[in-house]
Amino acid sequence: MTGETDSNCIMERKCLITFCVQAIGGEKCKSKKLLSKSNFKKFSELCIYAWKGETVEDALHRDGRFADIVFRKQCKLFESTRKVHVEMSSSVDELNGNHFEIRLSNKDRNSLQDNFTNSVEGATDAASSPGVSVQAGSSQNPPQSLSNPDKAAAEKPSPTPKNTYKPIADSEEVLKILRSQFDGLVKLMKERENVKTLPKVLDLLREEFGKNTQVFWKVSQMKKLVELSESVCQICINGTAVATGFLLFDGFILTNAHVLKDRCAVDGSLTATVTVIFTTVDASEQAQSHKHGVEGIVCGSYNLDAQKNPNVYLDYVLLKIRSETTNLPLGLLEKYRHPPPRGGICIIGYPEDSEQRIDLSSIIESEQRDAAVEKHLYENTHFLQWINTVWKEQDWNTDIVGQDSKVVTYDTCFFHGSSGSPVFGEDCQLIAMHTGGYFYKPDKSRSIIEYAIPLSSILENFLLEMLNKQNLTILSAFTVKAMMCDALRSLIARFITYIVQSWKAEFETCLSTVLFAVNSSDENVQLQLGMEIIKVMESQSACGDWKTCFNQHQNVPEGSSLVTLHQFLCNSSVRTKQKEELYSPISKGKAG
Repeated sequence: MTGETDSNCIMERKCLITFCVQAIGGEKCKSKKLLSKSNFKKFSELCIYAWKGETVEDALHRDGRFADIVFRKQCKLFESTRKVHVEMSSSVDELNGNHFEIRLSNKDRNSLQDNFTNSVEGATDAASSPGVSVQAGSSQNPPQSLSNPDKAAAEKPSPTPKNTYKPIADSEEVLKILRSQFDGLVKLMKERENVKTLPKVLDLLREEFGKNTQVFWKVSQMKKLVELSESVCQICINGTAVATGFLLFDGFILTNAHVLKDRCAVDGSLTATVTVIFTTVDASEQAQSHKHGVEGIVCGSYNLDAQKNPNVYLDYVLLKIRSETTNLPLGLLEKYRHPPPRGGICIIGYPEDSEQRIDLSSIIESEQRDAAVEKHLYENTHFLQWINTVWKEQDWNTDIVGQDSKVVTYDTCFFHGSSGSPVFGEDCQLIAMHTGGYFYKPDKSRSIIEYAIPLSSILENFLLEMLNKQNLTILSAFTVKAMMCDALRSLIARFITYIVQSWKAEFETCLSTVLFAVNSSDENVQLQLGMEIIKVMESQSACGDWKTCFNQHQNVPEGSSLVTLHQFLCNSSVRTKQKEELYSPISKGKAG
């Protein structure tokens, strides 16, 4: 380790002091064993990380690489350039960026203190011994005269004052500022939570600023999660368990791309044997394993470059199980919901290659991520050395969990082997896929913060991949499943709008396939999708008219899917207006 200070240090902005100490002792102690392990001597200097305000002794002790002799003997740091000695009890505030050597004395650190204590005790004993008189020039106070009690009472020391409470400086001004902000806070809470009365807002504040980190789950919710756990599988490569995945729909498994990044050829084919194992529990509570082979990769994305799209980070791969596979559990696609900004979550996976487990946690809101990171670092200052080393070696991409990032952040004990685990919200709906965290320590058994990729980001990218690859079979199967879920119909509406606005001739078959799949669903569901498409198109139209999205397409053949879509939306608009008129108060009055 060099003595250079890392300017990108994670805690530099939070008063972190760094200084360097030579691995070999200075004058008269070069042969002494100053380090706890001999392999540390291969470094010429050790970089010490310390908090501003703490002592040199605290910093060296927390570092953990120095032997007990450094703390047992009288020790000083010596800076050779300026010929300066620094005591162990000195503050580290002025040591930032400096280089020192350790100098030891043969005396124990307690010897000076013992001598001083003995001299004081000796003087006290001598003064209190009978027959010993105090000389006139002595610094000791003369004994009180018993012949003059008034004088003795007058010179009696006053009793120690009791604790008194002093007002906080500028507290009145602070109170006025807080009161002035209350109306704005109430207004914001009403808009954000869609409530109208002050008591409702106060109830929300009690929830948010009370025990908001304690997440309680009902027994009925846990039963649902146990049922959903049957759709969660263990990913194995060449027979070794490496990650978690889950059945999305039909025979397609979703997991993280980084799990297979070293097992794929240039053309995207697998270079290793990949299997998935589902576990079910029978009536006798015995676990039954069902292994299935993976045929290949359908699509995926591993976007580590946050500069391309800083708000969206992708790390997913969709696997196809072999076609002869039967008796698969239910897919989780129909359980999809958009992730909430806050609330409890549940992760189901296979951490540490163990049996399937469930971990309950709560979402760390985007505005609270920095505070959560700082809290973790503050509570684990003794690991700062590891954190900064791993941060530098692995070049952590902190944009992934930035305040504007779309990932879901939380604190969990799910580490290795749990990548690809499904993340469920409090309503047992699928909201994201557990992806990773910022791990440290030699065995990477601790993490600063963990994150999951929202399923919405994954599915949007998946649809674009199917469009570009012209994979009509999978696109049709997905659309049929998506039409059964209210939240997914909004995704299909945005996808269809994208096709219209980015129209190419090769999109004809894809749009036709999607519309055919839509047509197989219930009429009311079709109507809801039609109005959702109109809503999306109107929001993206300059004049607010959805029909303008079709104006750019001239000379379209009569049988084109664009014409079919236009007619579908016209019918949806007309039918919706007819329903509104039928159920409006005026219509009811006429009917009466």
